[in-house]
Amino acid sequence: MSTDDLRQVFAANLRRLATEKRLSLNHLADRAGLNRAAFYRILGAEVSATLTTVAQLAEALEVPAHILLQPGDA
Repeated sequence: MSTDDLRQVFAANLRRLATEKRLSLNHLADRAGLNRAAFYRILGAEVSATLTTVAQLAEALEVPAHILLQPGDA
């Protein structure tokens, strides 16, 4: 899987899980303690998230971090 593919998978999983947990994307960014502009660049797959950011988002979504990186509906 390429870096671009992984960024797309990560962004799709963030959107899907936020929807499942009934969180707006703005609320998710706030809950994870992330700058909204940076968060939306991650969602747009423009930049890669750091490991710290992955961990913050996983905690905010109450899921194990590896779930955010798995292709499909894992």
